[in-house]
Amino acid sequence: MCLNKSFSSVFIFGITICLLGVTITRSEENSLTATNQQQYENVNTSSKNPSINENETPDSLKNCYYAEESLCLIKPQHDNQTESSCQCAAHPTIENFSYCCNVTHMVNITSCTHISTWTKLHIRNISLPELNLGNSIYQTLISLAITDGNITRATNSFSRASKIRCLNISNNHLLDIEDRALGLVSNLTYLDIANNNLSRIPKWNQSRNITVNVSGNKHMLCKTLKDAIFHDSFKFVNPETSYCVQNYTFNWFNGTDYVSIQQLQTLKRLKTECPVIPGRGNCTCTIDKMLASGDQSKPSAKLFCRVDCSSLGLTELPAKLPENTFSLDISNNNISSIESLGRIPSYQNIVMLYADNNQISSMNDLEGTEFLNHFQRLSLRNNALKKLPEYLLTNVLIDTGLGRKINLGGNKLECDCNSAKVLKLWLLERSRDIPDYNDILCRNMAHRVMELQEEKMCQSPHDWTDYIYYLIAAEALLLIALITKVSYDYWVFKTAGYLPWPASKMPKLPCDWLCES
Repeated sequence: MCLNKSFSSVFIFGITICLLGVTITRSEENSLTATNQQQYENVNTSSKNPSINENETPDSLKNCYYAEESLCLIKPQHDNQTESSCQCAAHPTIENFSYCCNVTHMVNITSCTHISTWTKLHIRNISLPELNLGNSIYQTLISLAITDGNITRATNSFSRASKIRCLNISNNHLLDIEDRALGLVSNLTYLDIANNNLSRIPKWNQSRNITVNVSGNKHMLCKTLKDAIFHDSFKFVNPETSYCVQNYTFNWFNGTDYVSIQQLQTLKRLKTECPVIPGRGNCTCTIDKMLASGDQSKPSAKLFCRVDCSSLGLTELPAKLPENTFSLDISNNNISSIESLGRIPSYQNIVMLYADNNQISSMNDLEGTEFLNHFQRLSLRNNALKKLPEYLLTNVLIDTGLGRKINLGGNKLECDCNSAKVLKLWLLERSRDIPDYNDILCRNMAHRVMELQEEKMCQSPHDWTDYIYYLIAAEALLLIALITKVSYDYWVFKTAGYLPWPASKMPKLPCDWLCES
């Protein structure tokens, strides 16, 4: 009986130990999952990246580990004297994960034991003039976070044997990272250099995809990000709230402004959205200027694009233009209509249109378009215009302060009396808005519009109606003479008794008895 009771007690104790082990294991797994999720959520607390699915940890962040700030309040406990200067301790829940706090010298890390077993390391509040990335203690790490410290420069480079997949050196007042720092790292998938004083990012020569966080660097130059933006392997965290400094040039002043990386990525879109004309060639698309948003709380500037599709043998306008195209050059083509200017959505921002040397025959297609409401330059030199819509242009050339200019020289119009009387004076009144008005020609005569003379142009050809008044006057005179002659003959006949010549020679008519007494 006692033996059976002892056996039962041992059996129950064993089952209890097993259940406890399973519970602890699941607890550790849940803790690790929760920690990774918290790491993802804390990568950039200023804003969330809409391109990332918030219900799962992105692949680029699955290898990132961060120790809670509260752990730095606990002083590390060491068993031997050799570790007396060590400022590191093992994370309480994650295996092979150590954290270090308040580091003032690298000996605070290198003096720790079991460094070779570390695969994740988070160093908080480190104060060093330079951070040597070539230190051998980093070779075994897959996750390295050095945050909330005071470091001036990051020097040297990780070794070729480095296994680092996640590198976070944010919030350190860094001024510079050597270009070669990441040159040999082939496994890196996430780089966080946010909230520093960097003006450029280190070079990245690997083909592996990498996610980069550059937010909070107020001196980051846009020109240093352009290569990364065009590199297909780069992906930026929160591009809509990450800004860089861009020099931009207006016609009237120079200045600088903060541009979101999202806007800067327009440069990449230009490469894919710039019109391609099959069998003809490619249009040229360039960033020309920027317009500041004016919102100091969210500084940004909008990039504007200039598109050049000249001399490509086009017979119609390109079907689509890049976003925010403000200038389009379609000169030296065979385009006959600009009707698409008011129909295609990507043309709505155009304020400058250069369409010289085409076959455009009418400007009436522009009536009612958004282009006429905000254009600054319209050049239609040497086209096939036959008439100018004076009523339409009069309204748009009212002084709006935009300095609008229209070039129409070289067009051959149908000239008539109205051209000499009205059009000529209309052009003179708008000589400031149409600077080449003197070069507008006549199609039906070898004259310029400005050379037309009203007295010559307004003469009509002679016909019989021009003499109608003379005929009427002659008939009136003949009638008066006839009445006078008849009255004289009647008086002679009554007084002398005979008819004077030629009435006496006229044959007697049947009605003469009416006059006989």
